[in-house]
Amino acid sequence: MKSNKGVTLASLTIYIIVLMIILIVLTFISANFTSRIVEATNRGKVSNECIKIYSFMLNDIKASNKVEEFSDDYVRFDNGVKYSIKYLYALTSGDRQEKQYEIYRNNVLIAENMLDAKFDYDINENVFIVTVKYFYGKSFANKTQRFKVGRGY
Repeated sequence: MKSNKGVTLASLTIYIIVLMIILIVLTFISANFTSRIVEATNRGKVSNECIKIYSFMLNDIKASNKVEEFSDDYVRFDNGVKYSIKYLYALTSGDRQEKQYEIYRNNVLIAENMLDAKFDYDINENVFIVTVKYFYGKSFANKTQRFKVGRGY
């Protein structure tokens, strides 16, 4: 009499195929989760850079009465604080070329890894305008902030 205890070759093959399908699905779920976490982290870095720039500028703008000099790449307030944008170099990634800029406050670096940065000033409304573009990983931010210059605002 033959014993029917054990696993046949056909059932073992089916078990291995089902296990491989489960492992592939878990791998895709894990990779998707990891990429989402990296993207969220990069967005946080972009936001932190913009907040850092704006907090420095807001304090100095509110402490001044007017803009003494300005151009697209620098601004100097009447309290002696000067912000300048410096072009570093162009990175080539794939088929596109990305420029790299930094912002300095009185020759001290406050922001880096920018794709673009520009200062503007509306003389009629006494409004200072900052436009910055950041790119971290897959995250891109294009932010424009308007500041009313002078004490009491």
